[in-house]
Amino acid sequence: MNNKALYDYLRSLNLLDNGTDEEIAKATIQFRREQNRARIQRFRNKHFRCEVFMTKDEHSLLYDESKKHGLKLGRFIKLSAISYVQKEYIVPDTNRLNNLELGIRKIGNNVNQLVRFTHAKGLSESTLSQIQKHLNELEDRISTALQQPLNLNDFLRKLLKENPEYATTLQSIINECRI
Repeated sequence: MNNKALYDYLRSLNLLDNGTDEEIAKATIQFRREQNRARIQRFRNKHFRCEVFMTKDEHSLLYDESKKHGLKLGRFIKLSAISYVQKEYIVPDTNRLNNLELGIRKIGNNVNQLVRFTHAKGLSESTLSQIQKHLNELEDRISTALQQPLNLNDFLRKLLKENPEYATTLQSIINECRI
């Protein structure tokens, strides 16, 4: 809070020179209330309030997901809605991504140990380098997929292109969900 503004306010009321401690304390409280109201009003002028009603199960689901992403429920709902409209997704927090990537590296290390063991038994250098290349590609693909997930439209297009027989199943699901 700006002390200069408070002093100016008290001076405008002529309390600094002539006011009692009690009058100054009351005026200070009043000043802070007015400042807080003004701050809230500025916030409300820039932001819109939106209420959402949901069932207990829906609340529980969204609350659990918000915790997984390390967000408060309101912020999670807001980001989820915006992400849906903009066809972007909220990815897990960086700690979860880092833990997953660490797990992949550990798997790679275990495979490397197996490769060293089998190399001692006579595997060729080209076979070993191909295995290492495939492991690196796997790590890169998983990391990219987690950091830049497909939006739903692209996912469905890819799925139907690779498996055209899913079209009838997808259409029946859509028909079941229509209200």
